Amino acid sequence: MSFTNNSLPLLRSIRNILLDLGYVPLKISINNLYLTRRHNLINYASQIGFGNPKHLERARRFGITD
Repeated sequence: MSFTNNSLPLLRSIRNILLDLGYVPLKISINNLYLTRRHNLINYASQIGFGNPKHLERARRFGITD
């Protein structure tokens, strides 16, 4: 899963928030921040969730949510 934004300060803030919550995000690459570990994705889906139905459906297809 990636968070995409052209604002580097915003991506850094998101990365710090995810680290504080116990997630392990990868380094920021150009304008993307990646969350790739399966258990992190499952926790993200259950704790934070997806507001966009398209993303929720994609998570279901990958077995991240029920």
